[in-house]
Amino acid sequence: MAALEGYLKLSFKYNIHLISDKVYAEAIFPIQDIPGPPPFVSVLSLDIEKLIDPSLVHVLYGMSKDWCANGTRCGAIISPNNLQLMRALETIASFTGTSSMAEKAWLNILEDEE
Repeated sequence: MAALEGYLKLSFKYNIHLISDKVYAEAIFPIQDIPGPPPFVSVLSLDIEKLIDPSLVHVLYGMSKDWCANGTRCGAIISPNNLQLMRALETIASFTGTSSMAEKAWLNILEDEE
């Protein structure tokens, strides 16, 4: 968590966007050398307003690594505080479509509460 806060402070200092890639978010598991790895911490779980303009923080996520679904080309950008960026991305999203099968599979996974 200290590293994330450091990245946020650095981004604030230079007024640059912080893009956090969560593609390996669930790929934390104990091994012999590291029996108790630290849990994954999302930058969006922090109180970022104290450290940076929240509109400069964005998160990327895709199902390729955590779900062993390489090639499905299905991902998301999460930028809850930058409506202007999200609108700009919506205008080009139709050029980067994902197959309806991949969309349906990911939707089913995300909606499965169990």
